Amino acid sequence: MVKLLKSIGWGFCFSVVFAIAIFILGSSQLSNFYIESASSTIFIMDKIIPSSFVYLLFPDGGGPAGVGLIISSAIIQWGFILSVIVYFLIYRRGSPNQPIKPTQ
Repeated sequence: MVKLLKSIGWGFCFSVVFAIAIFILGSSQLSNFYIESASSTIFIMDKIIPSSFVYLLFPDGGGPAGVGLIISSAIIQWGFILSVIVYFLIYRRGSPNQPIKPTQ
């Protein structure tokens, strides 16, 4: 369980660093890829997050609230993807000749 939590932590750290690096580089293609890939997560987060919480963060709502929802859903989706990658690369790695066995 600790290994799973560590990989989730590392995955979300990599996701935030990935987002910051993309937006600092200023590449529109990379930022479009980062944001557009999270379009499926936006619909789920829109149903989970109550409107009162969004208005607490962004009192005027509108565009800034939409951008905040888009960025947060992109970070969550990439955090999940990178967490799975970190878990399998670090904790489930074995010899190429041996099949991956479940850990207990």
